[in-house]
Amino acid sequence: MPSKVSESLSGLGNLALAKGEFQKAQGILLQAMAIVDKSPSVDAIDKASVQNALGQSYQYLGKLTQAKALYEQALDLRQKNLSPDNPAIADSLLCLGTLEFRTAIMTTRRTAQSRQRDCRKVA
Repeated sequence: MPSKVSESLSGLGNLALAKGEFQKAQGILLQAMAIVDKSPSVDAIDKASVQNALGQSYQYLGKLTQAKALYEQALDLRQKNLSPDNPAIADSLLCLGTLEFRTAIMTTRRTAQSRQRDCRKVA
């Protein structure tokens, strides 16, 4: 039973993500994650799917550290339980890559803004 509930919540969370309702998705996916974490009968791949979706909600909400941790956990579970050419592994890698790209852009932007402020002080 917990697997069906977490599966339904995961589906609702993914729907909220697709609709751009990131805060709502996070709440739903946190509920799914709580069920998955408490249920020893939940498949590792199902857990990884919930982790990945919850990571996406965190990423969209700007919680990049939490997103990265979830993406890495999902990737680890998928690599341990799936063949190396499984698309779910590629999905985890894509999410991690997107996150790293976004983090790099934000770091570059902060550096540029800092340099701009320094230039203004000198001028």
